[in-house]
Amino acid sequence: MTVVVLVLVGGGLYSAEMTPDSRVTSADASGLALAVHTFEVRFTAHGLPAHTPWSVTLGGVSAQGNGPQLAFKVTNGTYAYTTSATGYVPTVAAGNVTMHGGYVPVAVRFTAAPAPADYIQHVVVIMLENSNLSRILGDRAAESYQEYLYHTYARIPEYYAVCHSSPPNYIALVSGHTDACQENATRDHVVDVGNLPDDLQAHGMSWGGYFESMATPCDRVRGTIYYGWLHDPFVDLEDIVDNQSRCDAHVVNSEAFNASIANGTLPTFSYYVPNQLDDCHNSTRSFCDDWLRGFLSPILNATAPAEADLVRHTAFFVVYDEGDYHGTDAGFNVSGVSTAYCVRHYGVTMSACGGSTYAVAISPYSLGTLDSADATDMDLTSTFEWLLGLPSDGGYDGGVDFPALTTLFTFP
Repeated sequence: MTVVVLVLVGGGLYSAEMTPDSRVTSADASGLALAVHTFEVRFTAHGLPAHTPWSVTLGGVSAQGNGPQLAFKVTNGTYAYTTSATGYVPTVAAGNVTMHGGYVPVAVRFTAAPAPADYIQHVVVIMLENSNLSRILGDRAAESYQEYLYHTYARIPEYYAVCHSSPPNYIALVSGHTDACQENATRDHVVDVGNLPDDLQAHGMSWGGYFESMATPCDRVRGTIYYGWLHDPFVDLEDIVDNQSRCDAHVVNSEAFNASIANGTLPTFSYYVPNQLDDCHNSTRSFCDDWLRGFLSPILNATAPAEADLVRHTAFFVVYDEGDYHGTDAGFNVSGVSTAYCVRHYGVTMSACGGSTYAVAISPYSLGTLDSADATDMDLTSTFEWLLGLPSDGGYDGGVDFPALTTLFTFP
C-alpha cells in the first residue's frame, strides 16, 4: 500500500494529520493493524521574491504556498514531481524523487520568465457576430478559413459570451464590465467605468477603434445597416464619448487601420469591427468567412520587411460577440459573480450565458495551443492586459474569477 501524506511548511494550508512517530495505520485482509512508515521530502525554492506563490506536485499530490519550503510525507518508493510559479521558470521543471527511509531535500531554482510584452507589442481584436462554435466549425469545414485558424493557432473551446445582446459583450471586452447585461433597447445612455483606453493612455500606449462604414469619427448615428452602432463600445463609454476630441481621434473609419498596418504605425491596441455584412450579422457565415480570409490572410502572410516584423510582434484575436442559447450549453457559473441576468432571462444559474461561440488567438507564439477552461469576455480583457503589461480596469478582469488565458501563448 502506498500512502502520500501532505504537509506544507512556510505558509501553506494543505496538511494531513500524522502520528507522532510519522506512521499511519491500515489493515490487512485479516483485520490486523499495519504500520506504514512515512518520511519527509522537502522542496526549497531559490530565486523567488519573498511571498511569491509557487507549487509542487509529487506523486499526484499537489501543494502550494508562498513560503520558501513545501514538504511532503511519503512511503518508500520513487515519485515523479513537477514545480511551477507564475511569472517564473524552474531550471528543472520536472524530475523524480526516490525515498529510501530518510529525509530527502530537493532544491528548486527559479528565474524570471520572459514577459509577454517582450514578444507582443500589439493586440488586435476582430469582432464577428452571432453564431455558435459548432455551427462555425461545421460550415464548409474543409474550406473554412475560421476552421483553419481554429486548428492552426490558439483556440478556446469552452468560450462563452457573457450575455445577450451585443452591446454588453463589446463593452466587456474593453473594460471588464458587463453594464448589467442590458438590452439593445436601453442603449441610449453611456456607462462610466474604467476601460482599456484609459489604462493604455495612462501607460503611454496607443489605441484605436476601427469601424467599417463609419461615416464620421465617433459616429453615434443610429440609422445605417452597415455601421453597427450597437457594436461600437467606445461611444458607450462616458469618458470617451463625452470628450469629443479624444473620441474623434481614436474612434474612426477602418481605413485608418489599413493605413497603420501598411506604414507600421499600428497602435498598441486595436479594436476592429467589420460592417454588418462582413461580420455575419446580416449575411451568411460563408460570406463573412470569405471576408475574413480576404482581410486577415494578406496581413498574416505579409512579406514586406516592416509589415512582416509588425506581424511577428502582434497578437490577433478573432472573436464572436455571442452564440445561440441552448440550455446547458449557454455558459457557466462562477461562484460570487452575479447570475441575476441569466436567471431573469433564461432561468439558469450562470454568470455567463451568452452561448458557446468562437474565439482564437493568432500569433507566432500561439501555434496549436489552447485554453480548455471555461472562459468569457472578461478573461480576454485580462489576457490583453497580461500581454501588454497593464493593470486591471477595475471590473471583473484581472482577478481570480476571470484570469488571463496564458496557455494560449508559448514564449521562448
